[in-house]
Amino acid sequence: MSIDVTPLLTPISESAPAGEEARATESYEAIAAEIEKMTSLSGASPIDWALVEQQGTNLLSSQTKDFMLAAWVSAAWMERHGLQGLQAGLELQAGLIETFWETAFPPVKRLRGRRNALSWWTERASNWLENNELPAIDSALHTKMVDAATRMDGALAERDPDAPPLLTFVQQIKRLDVIPEAGANDKANDTAAVETNPAGNTSTGNASNAGAAPATVSQRPASAPPISASALPDQLSTLDDIVHALHPIADALGHISAALISIDRFQPLIIEINRFAARAALLSAPPAVGGTTSLNPPPAPIMDAFQTICGAGNADGIIEFCESRILTFPFWLDLDYQSARGYEMMGEQGARMRQAVIKNTLTFTERLPELEHLTFSDGTPFASDDTQQWLRDCRALNSGAAATDPFEKTQQEARAATSNGQHDQAMQFYQDLLQSTFSGRDQFRARIALLDLFMSANGSADPMPLAQPIFQDCKTMNLFQWEPILAGNALQTVLKACKQALSNPAVFDDTPRRENYQRLQQETLQQLARIDFPAASRFSR
Repeated sequence: MSIDVTPLLTPISESAPAGEEARATESYEAIAAEIEKMTSLSGASPIDWALVEQQGTNLLSSQTKDFMLAAWVSAAWMERHGLQGLQAGLELQAGLIETFWETAFPPVKRLRGRRNALSWWTERASNWLENNELPAIDSALHTKMVDAATRMDGALAERDPDAPPLLTFVQQIKRLDVIPEAGANDKANDTAAVETNPAGNTSTGNASNAGAAPATVSQRPASAPPISASALPDQLSTLDDIVHALHPIADALGHISAALISIDRFQPLIIEINRFAARAALLSAPPAVGGTTSLNPPPAPIMDAFQTICGAGNADGIIEFCESRILTFPFWLDLDYQSARGYEMMGEQGARMRQAVIKNTLTFTERLPELEHLTFSDGTPFASDDTQQWLRDCRALNSGAAATDPFEKTQQEARAATSNGQHDQAMQFYQDLLQSTFSGRDQFRARIALLDLFMSANGSADPMPLAQPIFQDCKTMNLFQWEPILAGNALQTVLKACKQALSNPAVFDDTPRRENYQRLQQETLQQLARIDFPAASRFSR
């Protein structure tokens, strides 16, 4: 049977779209009493899922929009209607987040209650998928389920970046067995059916679709029939043949990566698999005119979520967001930079993963060297200024070039320590230089490096108490005139600190502190514009 969730996602009234709190009602208490049987030690009667479904749907459609109630109803649907119920639950959760986030219950200021409700249902659904032998489903139902799960993940990441990631759960949905469509080729090497990897449509010399909108169901080009990965050598006679032969491999690797994450999320093979699946078939950079390609940029909700999540400084959230979108946006190098940054925040625990990201990204950009200087069709760069600087730093570290002065020697030692996740050791290298050198210039460079290192390791912290003295010293010593390059480096680091601080909810809610930082940000930007206008223009966007 098909479950219609539309009435449950229809506003209760124009003046109160989410209705009113219903937790004191008789119906809500009756539902809660049934759910409490799960933890009862008294051997109570089985849960009446029919009651949960009936009274829960009545409340959601006529009186309230409540995350906990929606979780219980979704569980009832799954228990009573199987995979159709799971699909309806996914639609309900996605719709509730998308439509009623600001007005639903518990109130948005009680995020923990909402997270608990969503986690309760996703964990129950995940266990249900894991512990039941499920029949294959038709492709239409599977497509709806994947779409709803992806919407739920994206909407939650945008509105609550610190919420537990849903990658493992979404991958479980994607791995469900699907009944082959009627008329499909029965041969094992036929991959002309539905695929979800935009990079899969990229052939030699034409990668214009690889970074298009988020993964959607599409047909492979009929003009170039896919060839089995196990095809005989004489069947692989062109680069296009090779590219198409890689498609089923990439699809399979996506499943392997998801399984590996659930087994050991710090296994560097995850990074290797994700990037091979996304980029192995990209044999050339997309065509560009004046550095601008025809590739559509990531949609606005994705960009907004990216900025919010990366600004929040939650390492798990950053990694989850970026790694789950490499397949969809293989040319978007900012994902690699932020993923490496997330692993860097984890210290030694994430060091091997960070190194794997760096190694794979450098290999990719060495293969397609023009890539980091290209943009999407709207001018959004594949690699932001921060990402380009990160790439330069990574290359410098890998080059092993001899240091030319004490600061550069210290910088090499600090970068090596950072690469191993030893942030405290890296900071100590700079601190030792500060205490041992008589060069005011090297001391100032070390302070800038310390600020940058602190921000990399503490993405959610307020770095402004460390940044403000650097700006004041630039003014006091008039570095803008005597050392414009060094001053420009210092000002750009201060602006990064402003950006990180103003992304902190605690700072944003503290009006005097927020306004103070905003004034400093404007003054820093004005000073930077006097010595490096292109850099200032990038920070002003």
